[in-house]
Amino acid sequence: MSIDFATLELDSLESAGLKSVPMVLEEFQRRIGEPDITPDAEWAVVDGKMLISRYHFIRVANELKAGDSSHETGVVLKLEQEKLGLADTLFWKPSIETALADDEVRVEVRAVGLNFKDVLISSGAIVEPSSIGRGMGYECSGVITAVGPLVTKHCIGDRVIVSGTGGFFATSVQRSQHVWKMPDSMTFEEGATFPVVYFAAIYSLLDCGHLVKGMSVLIHSAAGGVGIAAIQIAKMVGAEIYCTVSNEEKIQFLMTEFGIPRVDVVLNSLAGEMLHASWKCVAEFGTFIEIGRRDFVGQGTLAMELFESNRTFVGCSSPPSGLASATEAIHKPHRLRDDAAYLFVGGLGGLGRSVTTFLIEKGARHFIFLSRTAGDMSDDDPFVCELEAQDCVATRVSGDVNNYDDVVKAIRTVAMPIAGVLQASMVLRDNSLVDMSWDQWVTATKPKIQGTWNLHNALLREQAEPLDLFFLFSSAGAMTGQWGQANYNAGSTFLDAFVSYRHSLGLPASVVNIGVIGDVGYVSKNSEVLDTLRATSQYIMGESALLDSIELMLKRSVGTANTPQGSALRSYVQRSQIGIGMRSLLPITSPANRTNWRKDPRMLVYRNLEAADAAAAGSSASSDEELTQFLRDVASNMTMLKSAESAALIAREVGKTLAGYLMRSDDELDIGAPLSSVGIDSLISIELRNWIRRRLGADITVLEIVRAESVEHLGEKIQGKLVEKYLARAG
Repeated sequence: MSIDFATLELDSLESAGLKSVPMVLEEFQRRIGEPDITPDAEWAVVDGKMLISRYHFIRVANELKAGDSSHETGVVLKLEQEKLGLADTLFWKPSIETALADDEVRVEVRAVGLNFKDVLISSGAIVEPSSIGRGMGYECSGVITAVGPLVTKHCIGDRVIVSGTGGFFATSVQRSQHVWKMPDSMTFEEGATFPVVYFAAIYSLLDCGHLVKGMSVLIHSAAGGVGIAAIQIAKMVGAEIYCTVSNEEKIQFLMTEFGIPRVDVVLNSLAGEMLHASWKCVAEFGTFIEIGRRDFVGQGTLAMELFESNRTFVGCSSPPSGLASATEAIHKPHRLRDDAAYLFVGGLGGLGRSVTTFLIEKGARHFIFLSRTAGDMSDDDPFVCELEAQDCVATRVSGDVNNYDDVVKAIRTVAMPIAGVLQASMVLRDNSLVDMSWDQWVTATKPKIQGTWNLHNALLREQAEPLDLFFLFSSAGAMTGQWGQANYNAGSTFLDAFVSYRHSLGLPASVVNIGVIGDVGYVSKNSEVLDTLRATSQYIMGESALLDSIELMLKRSVGTANTPQGSALRSYVQRSQIGIGMRSLLPITSPANRTNWRKDPRMLVYRNLEAADAAAAGSSASSDEELTQFLRDVASNMTMLKSAESAALIAREVGKTLAGYLMRSDDELDIGAPLSSVGIDSLISIELRNWIRRRLGADITVLEIVRAESVEHLGEKIQGKLVEKYLARAG
C-alpha cells in the first residue's frame, strides 16, 4: 500500500510522556531514507527515554549451557576465550545472572587469583569439561550481596574467600560450603591467592601423605605458591623439611623467609627424569604425591620395583572439597513431567511429530492431540505405534481450537492434570493485502488469536493446578514480515504479544518465531516454496536448531515481570521469545540478496556482524597472503621447501607472530638474537606452539621452542618438521 507510517508507544499519558510526541514526530518527518536501509518506524518512550527497536543475536547452545534463565535478575560479565591457545582472544562476555538456589550465595568479586591451571586452560592444554567446570578462575574474594534461604553461616556484607570454578565473573554464585569469611586484617588480594595453594598443600600433605611431627618431607618447586603453602603446613605439624628450587635467588628467598637449609613424603611437581629421581627419594612406607599434570597427560611410566618397600604413589589434582561440581558447566536438559499430560494443538503434522518425539526424550509420557484431522488417523498409523512403543499414552481429539467447547472437551478427556500447552495451529490463506478478502484474513488469524484465547481461558476455568508451560509456535514473519502473508503474520504477532500478557498475570508462556526449516514441516513438503525461498538467499535451518530453541524457551516459560528488574527499560526485552533462522546465505548488502528483511533497520546489528567478519577476514587475508601461498606451493614442491629461503620465510613469520605476542613492532625483534634475550616465557611459548601447529601445520613442542637458539634456528627446526611431514605423506 506504500503508506509511510510509524508507531509510538508511551509508558504514560501524563505530561512527561506527551511531551515526547512532538519530538518523535519531528524525528519521523526528518527521516532520510537510504538505498539499503529503510527508516525507523517504531519508537517507545520509557522513563523519559526514547527507544528504538533492534534485534540482537545469541547462540542458543551457549544460552542453554548458561542454565535456567527463567529467573533472571540481571546480566554479568564473564571472562571467555574465543580461540584456545590465543590469549588475545580473551574477552568479557555478558552472561545471565540467575536466582540463587537455597544453599547458594552471590559474591561481588573484588579480586581473582590467576593459577597455572588457568594458563593451561587458556592455552588449550586442558580441554576436559570436568576439569574446566564453569570456566577459568578457581579462587577469588569479594563481598556477599545475596544469600539463599537455607544459608545460615553467611550474611550480606560478609568479606569472603571463594573456592570454585568460574571466578572470572563480575559476580560469582557459589554454594555456601565453598565460601569462607576472611579475617579483617586480610586484603582482598591476599584472600584471592589463598584457597588453591593451601587446599592443595593441606590435601596433599595431611590427607594423602598423612604427614605428622617427626616425619620428613621433600618439597619441589618450594618457592612457588603451593611450595610456600606446603612449607608452612609442614612447619605447623613439626615435620623435617627438604626443598628444591630452580635458582640461587629462590634459595636466598627460602632461607630468608623460613630459615630452611638446603624423606617420608615427597610433594612433587617436576616432570620427566626429575620425577623418577624424586620417586627414588621416598623412604620405606613413604608417600610420593604428584601434583603436576605433564606425565599424567603424556602417559609417562613409573618404576614399579620401589613399591616393594610399601611406598605409596598418589596422583593429586585439585582437592575435591575445594572445588564446585564440574557438572555446573554442562548443559542440564529441561525435564518434563511423566505424571501429567501435555495438550498439543496441531501436533499431528511433520513438525508436531518431531516436537512430540523431543518432548518424550525430555520425560513427557501423556499427550492430548487436538486437531481437525485427529479422527482420520488410524490406530495403525506409524506415529501412533511409535508412541505406544515408547510407553506413551496419546489421546486424539477431533475438534477445532477456534471452538471453545472443543477445547474444553479435549481438556476433560484425561483424568490427570495438564502440565503444559503447545499451540501450533496453522492455516495459510496467502494473498497480497490489497487483494485479501475478509474471509482470508479471518481464516488465517483466527486459529492463532481466538484459538489461543480459548486455550488460555479454558484451562484457567477447568483446572486449578497451574501450568508449567504455555508454548506458542510463531513465525519469523511476525518479526520481519513476509510477502503475501499479512494475515498469518498478524496472527503470529498476536502470539508474541500474548506471552507478555500471560507474564503480566504471573502465568508461564514462551514463543519461538520459526524461520525456514528444510527437513521437517510444511516447507519441507512443498518443494516449490522451498526453492523460492532458496532463490532469495534465505538460510534454511535444520530440525535440530528448532528443537534446541524450543528447549531454551521451555526453560524460560516463567516471566520476569514480578522479579526486580532495576529499570523499566528491561521490560522491553522479552527473554521468553526468540526468532530463529534470521540469516542469509549472501552478504546482506549484496545486490543478489533478496531476503525480505535485508533493509530492515532492526537488523542493523546483523550488518555490523557481517562487516566485522569481513574486515577481520580481509585483514587476515592481506597479512597472510605470502605465507598462505608459500604453504600451498611447498606442499607439492619438496625442493622449494628444503631451500634456505623457505627457512628464512618461516622464521620471519614466526618472528612477526612472536613480536605480536610480546607487543612489539616487527622490526624490534631480532630473529637472530638468542631467545633467552627476547623475554619469552612459558605462556608465550605455549601460544607460539599453538600458532605454529595451527597455521604452519608443524607438530612442535614447547620444549623445542624454549631450547631453540634463536627464531632463525626455530625456523629451521619447523622447516625440518614440515619436510618430515610431507615425506611421510609421499611415502
